[in-house]
Amino acid sequence: MVNRADMAERHASVLAELTEAGRVIALDLQARALAAETPAEAADVANAFHKVSRSVRQSMALEARFARDLTRADREDREAAEKERKRGVERRRAQVEAAVERLIWTEYERDEDEGEDLVAALGEQLDAAVLDDDFAATPIEAQIVRLCEDLGLPKPSFGDDAPGSAAQPAAPALNAPPSPGHPFQSSA
Repeated sequence: MVNRADMAERHASVLAELTEAGRVIALDLQARALAAETPAEAADVANAFHKVSRSVRQSMALEARFARDLTRADREDREAAEKERKRGVERRRAQVEAAVERLIWTEYERDEDEGEDLVAALGEQLDAAVLDDDFAATPIEAQIVRLCEDLGLPKPSFGDDAPGSAAQPAAPALNAPPSPGHPFQSSA
């Protein structure tokens, strides 16, 4: 794959050389046109000057276009990276929210009011947590444990691995369907 920055630098260097070479030739042609001894000679040199100066202008315009294209490409890359970051945050939020909600409804399956209050508090906690730049990079287990602590829920078990590890937890918090007492689960 071609490195865009290297290619842009190479193109800019070649265009700068062409622009400078054309400028030098154009100045030489200007001097020759002014020193021409006949009108025909002056017309021929002026015609050559016109062609060379046009090439210089085109090289300069192409340099400006490359700069604009590079700026636009960099902006598009930043926008794409930001969209991907937001998708990662949304995915992580949904995972954490589902896991902690399962824990809430496991703990408060018979007390719907308390469960709904905790789910609302969880939403508020997550609204604040997603503002952290490292939200999607923080291990999911650590996020679940912190939210459970903040909400006064029992600490979930993640098997033999400590919270914050990369291993997938074996606890129902992430893998089990909602409990039968979950108020949003259909009975059909």
